[in-house]
Amino acid sequence: MSLNHRPDPEIITPDGKVYGRKKTLWQHLQVLFIRSGLLGIVIVGTYTFLQLYAGFIGIEHYLGMFWAFVSVFLAFALRITLPLSIGAFFGAMNVWGWHWFFALLFAAPALILFFILLTGGVVGISILKSRR
Repeated sequence: MSLNHRPDPEIITPDGKVYGRKKTLWQHLQVLFIRSGLLGIVIVGTYTFLQLYAGFIGIEHYLGMFWAFVSVFLAFALRITLPLSIGAFFGAMNVWGWHWFFALLFAAPALILFFILLTGGVVGISILKSRR
């Protein structure tokens, strides 16, 4: 127990019955953060598995089973994920039948974010230069 720990106030009815401890706002927020963190872990894990699966089937569709396993090995052993990202794009687009934009958004969301930030930066700089 820490030195700054204060016991939670009890809920006492007007007739004197004690029903338990009243939770503070911080305790409610802690529970909310823990639940949202666990939900985030499940969502990111599911997305990662789907992207891995799409990459595997995309590479398998074009290059065969051997190269699909090689790309998974490269991703896990050497942290080279570019082949799986490209395979996920083609797997989502050609095997699952998605539109190319949504397949790209699924396979490389950081790439889309990078281009949005880059475009915004270039437009912002050009606006600032035109005001001078």
